[in-house]
Amino acid sequence: HRFASNEETARYAFLLIQAIGKPIAQHLNGTKIWDVKDVGGSVADGARFSTTNLESGFHNDGADAAKGLDYVGLLVYHRAMEGGISQLTCGY
Repeated sequence: HRFASNEETARYAFLLIQAIGKPIAQHLNGTKIWDVKDVGGSVADGARFSTTNLESGFHNDGADAAKGLDYVGLLVYHRAMEGGISQLTCGY
């Protein structure tokens, strides 16, 4: 059995997202799906938290959306090798 690649999984997820609501950009360049992956980035050098191994706490990238957000989603491709404490929050 062949599992979907990360790219295929992201495409399927994006189709599902479009069925639920209207996706908004996660970046000024218009990117609507943003990878969060430690690639050794350094915030001190101007890197986004999403490219480091630092914790950034609960937030959403659409906090300045004119109408607010109805849903926020997170797609996980692979289980963490260690750690990975699950957390849930509500933004009412």
